[in-house]
Amino acid sequence: MTRVTATEQDGLITIRIPVAVYGDTGLHWREVLGGSRRAEFGRIYLQRFGAATRRKYATYPLRGVYSGDPADLDECPGAMYIWTGRVPADVEAVFAHHNRALGKHMELALRQFPQASEADLWEVEFEFR
Repeated sequence: MTRVTATEQDGLITIRIPVAVYGDTGLHWREVLGGSRRAEFGRIYLQRFGAATRRKYATYPLRGVYSGDPADLDECPGAMYIWTGRVPADVEAVFAHHNRALGKHMELALRQFPQASEADLWEVEFEFR
């Protein structure tokens, strides 16, 4: 099975997401970060520190409406990212299995890029296949 991959060149991480593998979650990410809406977010950085808090704030308005099987809330860009644009993450209800798989596979692909402190930022870009 083809999963998320991440490679680095000159300090920029390219994250490749095979959309079909992640169903409606893959489509959500491609819709938000693969087209004209991408520019709204400005530069996007990997920032694991504070992810739980960012996830809570992004999904808070819909808490309790979707929680667990069969639906989860997917925030895009995800909570492990910060960005320079002044728009909030796009939140959508998606099939829980797809959402959790994309999150886990993205986490695994990005493990090779350590962050010892909040100041350690990796700029990222996304490609969709």
